[in-house]
Amino acid sequence: MALAQEPQISKLLESAHREGKLQADRDWSFIADRLSGENWFLAGDSCGFADPILAAGISLAMSGSRRVAYSILELERGGLERDWVLEEYNRIHRHNIQNHIRFADYWYSANAKFSDLEEYCSEIARDAGLSLDAKEAFRWLSTGGFTDDMNSDAPSAGGYRLNVIKQTILKTSGGNPEWEIGKYNHLKLNLEGATRQRSAVYRDGQIKQIESYRRGDNALLLDRMYKYAYVAISQEPWVSAVIKKMKSMARRHSQLSERDLELVIFEVLEAMLVEGWIEGSAVARPS
Repeated sequence: MALAQEPQISKLLESAHREGKLQADRDWSFIADRLSGENWFLAGDSCGFADPILAAGISLAMSGSRRVAYSILELERGGLERDWVLEEYNRIHRHNIQNHIRFADYWYSANAKFSDLEEYCSEIARDAGLSLDAKEAFRWLSTGGFTDDMNSDAPSAGGYRLNVIKQTILKTSGGNPEWEIGKYNHLKLNLEGATRQRSAVYRDGQIKQIESYRRGDNALLLDRMYKYAYVAISQEPWVSAVIKKMKSMARRHSQLSERDLELVIFEVLEAMLVEGWIEGSAVARPS
């Protein structure tokens, strides 16, 4: 195949000439305008490329290929609307790539561990319009769509679990991002401006249609731990009662230990809070 293509490449380069100078590009991240079309999908670096500083290439290739495989299976079954399957692949995988690009931008803006690269990293951060402390960084990264990533019960964005992102911020910036949920004892759902739609969850060889709320670029999927949180807060706004009810519902399918389950619940509530799906307040509880 390489020999067959060689004459074509040579023809394209017939009028080309060397510039005689060395050039560098600080930002080669990109996302294709379309990730799917008539009888084709893009996956891996062909549909989007995130700065490799965080070694995102394999993760994006695998997650994209998995979604493509699920999509092809569903299209062959014919049980779901073709346009919806393609739109969900485009929406979810594009969000996944954007998250990795955001993480890379943050790395350059806040990483205090690489003093030799400090000036270069600062230039890249300025190009991205970033100047963030640990608290601001987590707020910014948290808009990456934790409640729209359903690969597991634990909130994650771009394959990174919420707790891991907090630890990354701690290690790179030296700052300690706070857990917002720890400030409140009373929660209230905030669905203002959101519309109810179907969202895709890729699970068990099928694309499952899950009811969700969409607002801007983010979606709150009413599935598993997020559904438990949605139901619990609807019924009982006090944080201690919400956690207790979520544990009760989660134990029906979860094999997590008590400690791990508590952490996941904490992460779910944190994700919903920072993305604006719930509002928190600190109030005196009636006796």
